[in-house]
Amino acid sequence: MAEPFDYESFDVTRLKDRNYTAQDYKLDPTIRKKDKRKERKCTDFMCAVIFITTLSLMGLCTMYAYFVGNPVKYMAPIDQFGNICGYSNSTKGFKKLYIPDIESAADNTAKMFQYGICV
Repeated sequence: MAEPFDYESFDVTRLKDRNYTAQDYKLDPTIRKKDKRKERKCTDFMCAVIFITTLSLMGLCTMYAYFVGNPVKYMAPIDQFGNICGYSNSTKGFKKLYIPDIESAADNTAKMFQYGICV
């Protein structure tokens, strides 16, 4: 039986040498007998159940919102009065946003849509 490797006496600087082949390293043959992989078991079962449940509920919420809601509404522009162009009662048929004073709107980008009119 081979002697176990002595970590304290090992010179770490030898690892920097590109020609070092580790011929002096002896592998302990009892390591294979000490393998604990067969004794392993799932310890995070509840975490996996919660994760899969969360993903399933997120998928259901996404499908519900897509089929029941109107995702195109989120991409439609909003005029200066807060009407969604093409969807609000006062703007049906006017699906585009026109900004007459684009220079003023560009100066204040946070309030850019306060200059817009649905056309």
